[in-house]
Amino acid sequence: ARVAAIHICLPNKPLFALLRSVFLLAIGDARQRIKVHAGEGLAVQYSLHGYGIPVDLIPVTEAGNVKTKNHQQWIKVRRMKERNCTDSPDEAVECPCLNDVIFRIGDSYLHHPGNVMFRGLIEARYEAYTSAGRNEKIAITWSLVDEVLNRNGRFLVWDAQWWSVLHDREKMREKVAGAFKNQKRKLKSLSNTQTFESSTYEFERQDGHKRKRT
Repeated sequence: ARVAAIHICLPNKPLFALLRSVFLLAIGDARQRIKVHAGEGLAVQYSLHGYGIPVDLIPVTEAGNVKTKNHQQWIKVRRMKERNCTDSPDEAVECPCLNDVIFRIGDSYLHHPGNVMFRGLIEARYEAYTSAGRNEKIAITWSLVDEVLNRNGRFLVWDAQWWSVLHDREKMREKVAGAFKNQKRKLKSLSNTQTFESSTYEFERQDGHKRKRT
């Protein structure tokens, strides 16, 4: 794997500014790949977000507390595998890879890189999908399944205790078809919200004109 950059977060204090300068001088040409963020809490998160880093996945809360849920889950799966627990399948995934598309109830995994990539594919093919016939829609869903797999990605589902790999290609295709339906609901909800806001603004504007006349 190629390292694109290393981001270091430090408090915005004189001592850490001095340490940062000494460190950058010591590493020589490698400092071109180092980005130091000075600040606290949200300020640092906003800075990281500007580089496309999903700050929601950083295991630290705004208050500075360390999130241990995912780490504890990883330890649990590792212990099950090491003990050859019959309830733990050999292919249980400890941690999804960057190109994996993961499915789990809730919004906490929407920022996973594989899911971001997958949403991009759905959005890019959405118009073609909605205007296509049944057979063409099936062909489009298959093409997206192949595109994810060709990127060395997997379709993972949460099995209450660990991630499991989907091997049934038909189930993969159903997940893709479901993603297109979710995109349709999302766009419809967005359209309804914009229509409501526009109607509310027009009503308030007209109401304001009437009051001015009186």
